[in-house]
Amino acid sequence: MKLVRLENIATFITPKGITAKKILENKSFVIMNILLKSGEVLEKHEASVDIFFYVMKGKGIIQIGNEEEYIGATDIVFSPKGTPHGLKTLPGEELQVLVVKNPISG
Repeated sequence: MKLVRLENIATFITPKGITAKKILENKSFVIMNILLKSGEVLEKHEASVDIFFYVMKGKGIIQIGNEEEYIGATDIVFSPKGTPHGLKTLPGEELQVLVVKNPISG
């Protein structure tokens, strides 16, 4: 068994300038926790793997390809590989999102 306590994982700043925690990684997947403060934006970018986003806390907007949708706690959104995706918070909100990439070797 592998038990992970989010409060024990250190944050870091990603190359895109976003605060995150790397929760788990192995040859099949990587799980990250993205932490966006009010006003922060994760600009649209592509990934060479399938991704799903699970909103843990807060409200924001997710962009997948040419679509944009309001998101909130417990929402799950899928983004197929090669599709541009991005996140932004709503005014006065913070956004905490689990990001699961599979497979990471793409």
